[in-house]
Amino acid sequence: MPLTMPMSSHLKILLSLACAVFLALACGCAEDTKLVIDPSPVWSLAYSPDGKALAVGRGTRGDNTGGSPWGGIGEVTVWQTKDWTSKVYTNDLTNGVEGVAFSPDGLQMIAASNACHRNSRGSPGLWNRITVWKLSDGEVLDTIDVEHRRDGGGSVTQMSIAHEQGLIGLARSGDVPVVVDAKTRKLKYVPEGQLGSSGTSLEFSPDGKSLATCSTLAPMVRLYNSDSGKEISTSELDKAKARCLTFSPDGAHLAVGRDDGKISILTAKLDKVMGTASVGDAVPVYVVRYAPDGKSFAAATDAGVHLVDAKTLKVTRSFEKITMRINAVAFAPDGKQIAVGYGREIEGRIKSGGGVKIFDVSTGKCLRDLE
Repeated sequence: MPLTMPMSSHLKILLSLACAVFLALACGCAEDTKLVIDPSPVWSLAYSPDGKALAVGRGTRGDNTGGSPWGGIGEVTVWQTKDWTSKVYTNDLTNGVEGVAFSPDGLQMIAASNACHRNSRGSPGLWNRITVWKLSDGEVLDTIDVEHRRDGGGSVTQMSIAHEQGLIGLARSGDVPVVVDAKTRKLKYVPEGQLGSSGTSLEFSPDGKSLATCSTLAPMVRLYNSDSGKEISTSELDKAKARCLTFSPDGAHLAVGRDDGKISILTAKLDKVMGTASVGDAVPVYVVRYAPDGKSFAAATDAGVHLVDAKTLKVTRSFEKITMRINAVAFAPDGKQIAVGYGREIEGRIKSGGGVKIFDVSTGKCLRDLE
């Protein structure tokens, strides 16, 4: 005898389908594009070199007062951009993942967060943590911990990697960045003159030979020799503090997001200001990223993400407004799409959600919504 469902079950299925259709139509993105995985805030994004994968670093930051794992929970979700299937990568006792990147061959993934544990007396300990995974099966290949309080540091806020030189730079909340030698797995140096100075944002140049840093503490950008940590030059912004920075793909320029809604374009040696772009919002620029061809860059504020022509320094497109703070932006390797990561926490403890929106760069259309 064939099995039949009672009428109540049929009604439940019909109601579920109706709700799904309604939600799809109500979504600002294209139909059937919303995928739900984890409501925690998104802090970092990275495309694989071939564009076939998108890594999303997210999680809660914690406060070291709760039960295990102390200090919050962090994870990286890797989405396959062809069919949008996903795999979650975790490491014990990690905080929200503030930095994520792929190896040049795309076979490994590197993430930066923090690690917490209790000693024998029950006191909390906190380290900056770098984790390397084998992408294919999620095996943890290496874990590197750096003392949280070393030289007045703090929690990880950003990561940058000079692959050829084997260096990993960590910006930290205490405004003192550190550079780790991936081969020796130890701290290589604290950039010269950084103690209590600037280090909220950092990035290695495309050739890996120099390191740029800036901070919300001062209108100052600093440039270092990446091998020695010796200061090469500095540049002071006019009446504005620096929030974030990024090198152009050819390494010729440095774009610096400011707290007044403007972006200063400097030469890579910091010896000249090439121009200033304004996104029209007198609010901080939290993220700035160049497109792969260097012809434009994206600037993110509380008011949204804006695409700016790198030559004219004029805004050419503003993408759909996102109500939560934008924490990360990443262009696909071909430059045709841009991923925007967002989310926020209340008082640094309560997660209030977050996700990723993927836009078509040429049309501004939202193609996919990962929540």
